[in-house]
Parts: sequence; C-alpha cells; structure tokens
Amino acid sequence: RQSYSKKIGLMFKEGWELVGHNKQHVKYIKKRLQQIADASNVSTQELLRSMGSDLVKVSNAVTVKVRNVEASGGKIRSPSGQKRSLNPVAGYFSLPPETVLADVDEHGTVRQWKQDMPDGTSQLFSKDNIVHFYFDKKQGFVMGTPTLVPVIDDVLALRKIEENVEILIHQYIFPIFQYIVGTEDHPAGTLPDGTDEIKYVEQQISYMPSEGGIVTPERHEIKMMGAQGRALRAEQYIEHFKKRVFSGLGCSSVDFGEGGTANRSTSATMSQNLVDSVKDFQRVFEDFFNNLIIKELMLESTFDLETLFEEQNLVRLRFKEIDLENQIKRENHNADLFIKNGITFDEYRENLGKEPMLVPTSEEMADMDPDELRAKYPDWFQTAWKLFEEPKLLIAAA
Repeated sequence: RQSYSKKIGLMFKEGWELVGHNKQHVKYIKKRLQQIADASNVSTQELLRSMGSDLVKVSNAVTVKVRNVEASGGKIRSPSGQKRSLNPVAGYFSLPPETVLADVDEHGTVRQWKQDMPDGTSQLFSKDNIVHFYFDKKQGFVMGTPTLVPVIDDVLALRKIEENVEILIHQYIFPIFQYIVGTEDHPAGTLPDGTDEIKYVEQQISYMPSEGGIVTPERHEIKMMGAQGRALRAEQYIEHFKKRVFSGLGCSSVDFGEGGTANRSTSATMSQNLVDSVKDFQRVFEDFFNNLIIKELMLESTFDLETLFEEQNLVRLRFKEIDLENQIKRENHNADLFIKNGITFDEYRENLGKEPMLVPTSEEMADMDPDELRAKYPDWFQTAWKLFEEPKLLIAAA
C-alpha cells in the first residue's frame, strides 16, 4: 500500500500539461476535457489520477466512454474506411480492471469487452467504447502483468516468518521455572510428619504471593527455563525477505523511511530507482493518452483532417519533471551550451521542454509597427532581454 501511494503521489506530484505548437488545437482539447468533466461530474485531474492509480497497481487501466451528441462539444464522425457513424464522447469513467474481461477472436484481436461484477451481474461493451492502458504486457496476452505478481510469494514468506516470530515471543516472554528437589546423593524423600517432600514444595509454591520469594536449603535448586540461546534467530531471515519485497516493489528502504547507515549520496541513488520506475509509468501513460484519447477528441473536431496530425498540429499530454535536482543540472548544462554556441536557440528551448519561440527578423523590427510586433510576437516581448536588458542599454547609450 505504501509503495503504491508513493509511486502514485510521485507520478502526479508536479502535475501535467497539454502542449502543442498550434495554440488553437491546444485550446480546443482543454475545452473538450472541461466539457467532459462537467458532463461526467469527474474532474480531469481525478480521471487521470484514477487511471494512473490502476496502471500502477495492476498494470492495467480500463475506461469506458459514454457517447452523447447532445452532451458533447464534438461532432458525429465515421471511423476511417467504415460507413457507420460514432457519436462524440461526452464522458469517461474508470472501471475496476479486476472485473473486466476481453473477448478475443482466433487472431487475438479484441471483439468486445465484458464486465463481471461480484454480485453476478455483467455488462458488455463495444471495443469502440473502451480505452485500455496497459504496462508490461506479455506477447499473446491482452492484459498487462501486474508488477506485484513476482513479489507475492516473498510477501507471503515474510508474513509467515513474522507470524512465527510472534509465536516465539509469546512462548518465551513469560519464563518457566523448574524447581529441583534433592540431589543424586540425597534425593527427594519424606518429611518427618510423613508429607512427601515434592508435594510439600508444590504446596508452598501455590500459596506463595505473586511478588513473593522462597528460601531453600542447599538440596533445593530453582532454574528459569527459556530459549537459552537455542532458539532460531530470525532477524537475518526477516531482513532478507524484507529486502526482496522492497526490491520487487521497486522501492528502497530509504523510501520507506528506514535510513539505516545510508548517507546522503547513497540515499539519493537508492531513491533514484523509484523516480526512474515512476517515469516509466508516466511515459506509458502519456503514450496511451495521446493516442487513444486526445487523438479521438481531435477527430471529433472541425479542423482540417488532412493536416490534423502533422507535427505542428499535434497536441500532447506531458507530465512535468518530477526529478527537480537533475532538471536543474540539465537546465544549467543547456544554458551553458547555448551561451557557448553549442546549440541553437530552438534546440535550447526544446531541451528545456518548451515550445520554440517566434522571434522577429531584423527586417520586421525595422519595418513593422511596435504594436503589430507585440501582437505577432508576444512571447518575445516578455523575455528578460526586452523587459530589462534592452531598456538598460538604451538608457546607458542616451
């Protein structure tokens, strides 16, 4: 549970954004997602987090589409090469992946989806109305393999060892006393009044107060019985299987708050493995979302279909950087390359994850009206050069 929470929290820690060269297309996708959120009463952030949680937990995320032309801002369309028509998407709702089955033909192609609920009810869904994200899907299978599957036996073994340790503690936390009466030379006998010596000692012990003591002669000996060093030392076994579980979950002891002897450098290296695994989930999620959701929303638009999927018109979901320390190092490195003429300005912006900035030419600067320049190149006039550096140089020159 903790490993899932940490991965999901890290996955959405810095948020996400919709990016693209064509601002009109980006604005359209944002508008459609907001319409879908209003119609389904599920915010886009909650929808993405629900899908991401399922992808992390069980390596599958299944979402059903609800189509309604009256509750959607898209248009009715026909799938490529087909005569039938599809209503636009009005809402997305996550389904529990554990309840969903795929009906496939002899070639392994999904014909339809079926949801079986624990109460015995079931429902069929057309493949046009299901969005399926998966992670680590084996060849020949429809569903992805959950990352926890190889770790289950280790978890069960660790739990069994912990249970045995609990029994061991329960057995030996209250010591057992052995009262020895007599020796080999003078064994236990009978007292002068005829009472058996062992029976007499039993009687004295039974009447003794819980905080009391007993005085014995040299022929009597009291021993405390316990493990006496012969019990199994389970610490190493527990530690071994715990490390196996941590490793299988893609986390380290540092991620669970067990620093131990790890220094700062070692801790950063161990936590980096968790960051890398989460980035892998993010890349898979982005790819599916861009191709299965954003692409369909774009097809339901009124934009020109011939140029809709050209590079300059694409809209993509992109997670923001979660490894801020490495991001700062990377940004400083790219700034150094740009200053030393190692890369162009567009390459520098691309390496920062930014869209290329439109910059006016010298001819435009000389011929165009300042207001027209500001309207055509708004980003350029918001740079530090235009806001501060150029005015300072002009003042100094004057």
